[in-house]
Amino acid sequence: MTDLIPLATGKLQDPILMDWALHRYRDARIGDSRRRQAMEQAWFDELTLRRWLDSDDQETLSRLFLELPAERFANLGQAIGERWSHWGGPLAHHAAPVLARHAPELAWRCFAEPRGQGHRDAYAILGIVEALPLLPCETGRALLKAIAEESRTTGRRSLEGDVVAGALIPVALQIDRPLARGLIRERLREAEDERALDLALGEVWAGLFGDSPYQRLASDLRQGKSQQGFQALSVLFRADAPLERLDQWSRGEVALADLLAPVEALIAEADRQVILDVIETLKAKGLGKHWDRVASFLIGSLAAACERPALDTSAMGLQNLVALLSADLSPLPHLDVLLARLETLEPGVVTSALIDALERERDSYGGVTIARVMGRLGWEAFVPALTGSINDESGDLLCEEARDALVAIGGPARYPPSGAGDGS
Repeated sequence: MTDLIPLATGKLQDPILMDWALHRYRDARIGDSRRRQAMEQAWFDELTLRRWLDSDDQETLSRLFLELPAERFANLGQAIGERWSHWGGPLAHHAAPVLARHAPELAWRCFAEPRGQGHRDAYAILGIVEALPLLPCETGRALLKAIAEESRTTGRRSLEGDVVAGALIPVALQIDRPLARGLIRERLREAEDERALDLALGEVWAGLFGDSPYQRLASDLRQGKSQQGFQALSVLFRADAPLERLDQWSRGEVALADLLAPVEALIAEADRQVILDVIETLKAKGLGKHWDRVASFLIGSLAAACERPALDTSAMGLQNLVALLSADLSPLPHLDVLLARLETLEPGVVTSALIDALERERDSYGGVTIARVMGRLGWEAFVPALTGSINDESGDLLCEEARDALVAIGGPARYPPSGAGDGS
């Protein structure tokens, strides 16, 4: 098969060819790290990126910032800074964190001094907010306070302004806890309906625990949408995690007093103060009206606080690996180390076990994770099972993940290890 990487090298000045290259790169990024790296070096070199910086094609340039690792722009910080103040929309959004990473002092000047442009559009402000943790601490905090103050006076007047206001909380929790606590109280007080409250709690969660899946798990258990218990996931947690009580509280009645003692004992003080702010603010709104949401938030917080920072899989057998990969969690913690352990086992046995698990877990997040693992392994023996998962009975998430996995398996120069191709 002809290798397209050298054929396209040096020829990506045309928007149509660049669009083709970015699609190819995205497909490789799903399941083939070596091919992805080869594309980065051959196609997205400094000279090519500089030429696109000089172009008027802001749509393509925006995609380059979005799709490529920030490291590809490591020597282009000055060039990006010279142009950033004249950009808007998604391009300004995606470029801002790259500029802050590679030229933080220049980024601060660009973000703080909009050269006669007046107010930035919401996309540009979102980019600035996301970039703030990459700036020197004091300048990042100063900009955060300025944006927060402007948001208080103008940000609530439109949907875009509300999105910016919500983006402040996760960032403030990283770089300015006192400001974050004030923003959280304001956000919760202004939540006029359940959707707004869910958004506010989600913003707090993202700032404290990132993409940890345990609040969603607690909520799904309380609503009867999942049978996944915390005790079955004990390998993910420290020995002092109250997993049995987490299961009981997720599946039955629980009072605030039941949760406050373990919150006090198990959650670090800085995070605990934020959580207590949430409780006190919602008490003023009538905690009972929102109790299911608050209970899920507290149960999930306890689980996230007790999660192991690293997972030792060296002694894990195939049965335990597949059971953990099948967990009804999204995203599954420690996926990379679990995948690395799978790759040390006999491919044919792994193939059979994963195919069985995919069929068994079609209706849970576990099926989505199994499909993702199949794509990352890239073995042709998975193709029939993945193809069979793309149907009206499968959920949208599984269908999408199965399609991505098939793309990864079908990529050029992608071959299964010996013994995996036939499932033997």
